[in-house]
Amino acid sequence: MWLGYQVNVIMSVPFSFAAPGPTVSNPPTDDWFVAGVVTPTLQGSGPYAGDYEGTLYFNSGTPVGIGGELDYLYSISFSGSTSYSFTQEAFAYETMVPEPGALALVGMGGLMLVLGRRLSLRKPVR
Repeated sequence: MWLGYQVNVIMSVPFSFAAPGPTVSNPPTDDWFVAGVVTPTLQGSGPYAGDYEGTLYFNSGTPVGIGGELDYLYSISFSGSTSYSFTQEAFAYETMVPEPGALALVGMGGLMLVLGRRLSLRKPVR
């Protein structure tokens, strides 16, 4: 099931997300929402160095299951160029909430590492 969706927009020219802004829906419940918009910025390194990248985040009310539907819409605005490149990357993600027992085991493991480190520092050096 999808609990969130991220859309990266990459262009070779400066751009902005145009008003009225992105929308999202998941028929029939329509309880997803726009969780965030990252303003496009010039990338200095990485696979899109020299390009502008902006990101849209959509989060769920009702998770989208197999065979479900998620619709989103956004507009971009740019000027001064008749030659440009455009790339869109879209990622669905699922957030797992760990069981309390698993979380307790992780916490105990961390505590044991700290205690072991403290004990090893207290031993006299020969």
